[in-house]
Amino acid sequence: MIKKTFITFLIIFMLYSIFWILHTPKTIIAQEHWQENQITAQNYLYGDLDSVENLIIGTSLSRALIMDSLPGFFNLSLNGELPFQGLDVMEKKGIYPKRVFIETNRIFSWFNKGLFNEILYSPVLYTLRTPFPVLRDGRQPILIAATSVESMFVDRRIFYTALYDRAILYGGRIDMNNEADVRFTFREYMEKPNAKQLETAISLLNHYFEILKRHNTEIIIYEMPISKILCNTPKMTGTREQMRKYFPPAEYIYLPQPECLDYKTYDGTHMVRDEAIKYTHLFKTQVDSLVRMGK
Repeated sequence: MIKKTFITFLIIFMLYSIFWILHTPKTIIAQEHWQENQITAQNYLYGDLDSVENLIIGTSLSRALIMDSLPGFFNLSLNGELPFQGLDVMEKKGIYPKRVFIETNRIFSWFNKGLFNEILYSPVLYTLRTPFPVLRDGRQPILIAATSVESMFVDRRIFYTALYDRAILYGGRIDMNNEADVRFTFREYMEKPNAKQLETAISLLNHYFEILKRHNTEIIIYEMPISKILCNTPKMTGTREQMRKYFPPAEYIYLPQPECLDYKTYDGTHMVRDEAIKYTHLFKTQVDSLVRMGK
């Protein structure tokens, strides 16, 4: 019985592997933000990155960037995580692009590797995902079936927007016209980064920045736009001050800080798609300017 079960499993596994090669879906819609993180990280770890010159590493805020407008880029930003998770994935991959863009909005927040690393670096699957691509997240039969069904009823653009940090769900609970409501919801923005957060983050950044320097990778630091109400709160001004103190503009490249305009967001921090399209255009213009300068 065990032998028959094993043989049946092998046959089904091989047939599904062949099916995936012959009929690779153009789009897979993750069912949860943690699954989207795994798909993103595994696509980077196991993917062919020969055409990637620019790597974006940030939080769910940077997931809003419209990647179709940024050829030659890979977005390794992760929902609900800090940039250190993406930097760790980059180090594991061991291939370093020409430029790495580091988002700083939440760089001085509490960091915990947590479940993300446990799933991504599971001892058995981490090794088997290289020779057997169908074992990677996003390639399960049930997910392909669910994606096919959902695509018939759901606008994929809306679905993707809803994924990053569940912005729509949060937005439904926040009156964006009420400054007190926004500030209460984002109480963490009312305090500057504390000493422990600074110590941890700066130590980690120094580690990864030294690796990037050894591989002649240009380090570009940037900030994503957020609500005008939160733009100049103690957390944001403190973050800018500390980044420039420990990583001075004379030694590192900073993209111009977004103006504190009235960016439309779902929840105070995550831009709606129309705003993301406009900011992506600005982001690309700034990057093109760096390229023309030989950076």
